[in-house]
Amino acid sequence: MERRPFVLKKPKGKILWAFLSQPGPCSRTSRRKTASGFLKPAMGNVRESGSRTECASHRPPIIKKYGVIILKQASLKKLVLVALLATIGFLIMLIAFPIPMMPGFLTLDFSDLPALIGTLLLGPGAGVAIEAIKNILHVLLTGSLTVVPVGEFANFSAGSILILVSWYFYHKRPSIASLAIGMVLGTVIMTAIMSVANYFVIFPGYALFLGFSVNMAVSQAQAVNHGIDSLLTLIVYSVMPFNIIKGAALTVLMIPVYTRLRNFLQKRSIV
Repeated sequence: MERRPFVLKKPKGKILWAFLSQPGPCSRTSRRKTASGFLKPAMGNVRESGSRTECASHRPPIIKKYGVIILKQASLKKLVLVALLATIGFLIMLIAFPIPMMPGFLTLDFSDLPALIGTLLLGPGAGVAIEAIKNILHVLLTGSLTVVPVGEFANFSAGSILILVSWYFYHKRPSIASLAIGMVLGTVIMTAIMSVANYFVIFPGYALFLGFSVNMAVSQAQAVNHGIDSLLTLIVYSVMPFNIIKGAALTVLMIPVYTRLRNFLQKRSIV
C-alpha cells in the first residue's frame, strides 16, 4: 500500500504559535516513530521520507507565511502596549507631591504602577523598558536639573529593582499572595540598595552636577527633622522611610489592580 505524504493544513494562530516555538534542529532524541512509519516530534515538524529527513527548516511556505504574520502582530501589540504604559507612567510622574515630615526634595509619585502592570503582562524586560522610556520622556519633555539626569537615574533604578523582585516571586507561583510577598520584599531590597546608592552616588551626583551640596541637603532636611545632622542620618531618617512608604503605597494600589486583571493575566493573550 502506497504511503501518503504528511500534509499540513493551514494552522490557526495558537496551534501555529506552539508549532513555531518548538526547537528546530532534527535530533534523534527529539523524534518518535508513529504507527505509519513516519518519524516526527510531538508537534510534527520532522518526518522521514526514504533516506531524507525533513526538518523545521523545510516547513511548507504556508507555515512560514502565516507564522511571520502572527509573530509580527504579537510583536507590534507588545510594542504598542509598552509605549502606552510608558506614556501613562510619564504622565503620572508629573503628578508628584511632597510627604509631610519629609524634606521638600523627596516627592512621591506612583509612576511605577504602569511598569508593574507591564511586567505582569509582558515580562520583566518590558517592565524595565517602560521604566527607561518613562524617564527618557521626562528628561526630553521637562528637562533635567542636572547635566546628567541623576534624579531620573535614581527613579529608574528604584523602580526596576522593585518590579524585578516582585516579578521573580510572582512568576514562581502566580497569585495575589505571591505578588504581595514579592512587592514587600522588593520594597525592602529597593530600600537597602537605594540607601547605599544615595550615600555614594546620588547625593554626590547632585552636588557635582547641580551644585546642591550634601550640607545644603542636610540643612534642608534638618528644618523638618532636627535629628538629622549628617548625610548618614539624612538617609536613615528620610530616604529609607520615604522608599518604604513608596513601596507600601504601590503595594496597596497594585493589589486591587491585579484583582481586576487576574482573568486577563491567566489567558496571557498579549505575550
